[in-house]
Amino acid sequence: MSADKPVISTAAFVGVRGIASLQVAVSHYFLYFEHGRNGVMRGIFFGGAEAVMLFFLLSGIVLTLAYGDTLNFVPAKRFWAGRLARAVPMAWLSVLLLLPVGVQRMKVCARPHYRWDLSATEVLTLQTVTQLLFLESWLPLDIDNGMMNQPLWALGTFGIFWLCFPWL
Repeated sequence: MSADKPVISTAAFVGVRGIASLQVAVSHYFLYFEHGRNGVMRGIFFGGAEAVMLFFLLSGIVLTLAYGDTLNFVPAKRFWAGRLARAVPMAWLSVLLLLPVGVQRMKVCARPHYRWDLSATEVLTLQTVTQLLFLESWLPLDIDNGMMNQPLWALGTFGIFWLCFPWL
């Protein structure tokens, strides 16, 4: 007679991860829109970088709890297919929807990149390709200033975790 292994709920971890996401959103609001005004509130809600690290840590815990039992572990290809099916459609849609904004910015700010010998068209093309392939956080291009969808760097970071996860 074998005792059933207790199931650990991930609800609390997912809840704290949601709070961390809100912390990131609020800190971005104060960073981009308040510009130093309301210093007390900005000081309280400025921990966006720490909240991102907490979010990644909790995501790893949730994945480990969900897939940690080797008897219930899905094959690597199936795991990756599931991750990509969740991430790719919305990410690609956001790049597609923001492409006209990028083209408009290219027309308005048509100047070469300050550090790399790239024209504005080449920068936009490189941004689009790297965002579609989730590589913008892994290439040392230093072209994120004005990137069409800056939050997509997180998918590039998650991508390397997802790539390694089946073997951890």
